[in-house]
Amino acid sequence: MLSMLNPVILKNECHICLDDRITAKSNSKCKNENCNAYICNSCWNDLIKNDIKMCPICREDLVIIKSCIPLRLVLLHISINILGFLILTIFHILYGVTIKEYSIKLFNLSYLEFFIFIIVMNSIGLLFVAIIYYSYNKLKKFI
Repeated sequence: MLSMLNPVILKNECHICLDDRITAKSNSKCKNENCNAYICNSCWNDLIKNDIKMCPICREDLVIIKSCIPLRLVLLHISINILGFLILTIFHILYGVTIKEYSIKLFNLSYLEFFIFIIVMNSIGLLFVAIIYYSYNKLKKFI
């Protein structure tokens, strides 16, 4: 079941699907401290989807931590920032600034300038996504 490879890395067998997994540490999601049941992430997600609130091994309550921010919103925010950065980079390249000069400019920004750059980058990416979304919805009406 649980064999120690070194002090930090463990080989666990999921008690539900019986797949062997290598994990960084053994953290049971069960409130029972004596329960050493290991549940892999895919089986854990199935338990949450099916609204199962007790450990399938010892029948004690499971510790369910709800994420504050859904992953798709985090990924959307990251995508908007990357899009904004690409638009700003392309804008600089079109106006004759080399990649090396642009990199040096970014590296030499003060904290305040960098903070403003992040806000502008995010705003440009968000504006671009809004324009695409608006255009897509207008085109959808004609199709």
